[in-house]
Amino acid sequence: MRNLDFKTNITEFSLNYNVMPFAYTRNENLRNYFIQPFINTGVAVYSFNPLGSYYDSEYEETYWIPLKKYNTEGQGYTEYPNVKPYKLTQININYGFGANALLGQRTRVCIGANARKLFTDYLDDVSDMHIQTSDHNKYFDLPEDAAYAIYFSDKSQLINPYSVNNSSSIRGHRKDKDSYLNYYIKVGFKIRSKRSKLPTVYKFDLDEICQ
Repeated sequence: MRNLDFKTNITEFSLNYNVMPFAYTRNENLRNYFIQPFINTGVAVYSFNPLGSYYDSEYEETYWIPLKKYNTEGQGYTEYPNVKPYKLTQININYGFGANALLGQRTRVCIGANARKLFTDYLDDVSDMHIQTSDHNKYFDLPEDAAYAIYFSDKSQLINPYSVNNSSSIRGHRKDKDSYLNYYIKVGFKIRSKRSKLPTVYKFDLDEICQ
């Protein structure tokens, strides 16, 4: 019914710490087992930029437009003092699990999953309540920017012309922060080192008697 959509690219730099529980056991068979499970946690800096779709009926094309600049929920407007602008670069806490499998002496396969705890609810530019869309006209110098802001703030009328959302209508759920996760498969190969070209040196015990 809200007719909201978005997409975003996420760029992340993280530092993770892995723990392999089998390495701390006294059981030698577990320590040397070819499958080694692990858990990990870490901290990351990531950036995102939610985009919303805009269909241009004149050119019959769909364009993806950055949403943050249009303050779709009245971020920073005096009429909505509790709605603050959000930052596109933030930190998160990541955590996950997986397993390493040794396939022979030179090949290793790793399978795992990582989830992120975020401190924002605006990964998709949706968090709080609908606003009075006419308020956008006060904060944009260009009429076309105000028109974009009104369009992206409430797209429900595109599927229901009689839909009416005001400042008391729910647009998102502010208390439920956003999150994202990824699954991965890694394959590693051990490369054989080159043989040393140095001559072979033999060390003898000085007490050794040669005959």
